[in-house]
Amino acid sequence: RVVVDRLASVLEARKPGLVKQIGVQLDTLDAALQAMKIDGRWTRYPDSSLRQRQQVNAAISAVLETLAQVPQLLQLPAGSE
Repeated sequence: RVVVDRLASVLEARKPGLVKQIGVQLDTLDAALQAMKIDGRWTRYPDSSLRQRQQVNAAISAVLETLAQVPQLLQLPAGSE
């Protein structure tokens, strides 16, 4: 989140809505991870339910797919060097 926040102005200029999308996906991942706590303690991944693991895996996949766009958006356009 910190890195995305630092890059927000550049990312928004090059792909409007991306920063918000990343924030929503990180919130979803956080919620999926928080659901794996019992009485304030983390459940071991193998001890969590299949549904919990699927939710964490889906959230991680979604945010990583979106974050994969960031390096390309940070490249300078050709001839602007």
